[in-house]
Amino acid sequence: ISKSVITYYFSSKEELIAQVVKQIYTDAAHFIGPQLAAQPTAQLRLQAYIQTHVEYISTHLMQMMAIMEIAINFYRAEDGKLRFGAATEKPVLEALEGLLRKGQQGGEFRDFDVRVMAVTIRRAIDALPPLFIADPSLNPQEYARELVTLFDLATRKE
Repeated sequence: ISKSVITYYFSSKEELIAQVVKQIYTDAAHFIGPQLAAQPTAQLRLQAYIQTHVEYISTHLMQMMAIMEIAINFYRAEDGKLRFGAATEKPVLEALEGLLRKGQQGGEFRDFDVRVMAVTIRRAIDALPPLFIADPSLNPQEYARELVTLFDLATRKE
């Protein structure tokens, strides 16, 4: 694709990158959201959250690697403001914190710091794209099952 075609549709590289990020997050939300909404309890929503993220990542590796590259290489604009990375992660973490908080309030989850747990869950999920690329024999279903077990034990009321 020539640069002139891109500049016809986008006024800057940042605008193009922002559209790529928006599209990838939108596509992921359309895949993951309905599966979470169908779960009747916070515990089942957390399990679905982990399973569907692992499934989506394993079937959309190019998009996930693109997001990682964008987060690494376009983290700050020239004016120093956050553009991607932490800036786009905030709503994702807040939604996960809400799920965890609801589980605590409903008596399904033990008392824990929801920020720490949300960040830990996200980091476990966000580490997957390079793992799946480096080891194509890695089974996403087995990996998801282990993560679900790990975080079920970590959040379970004693």
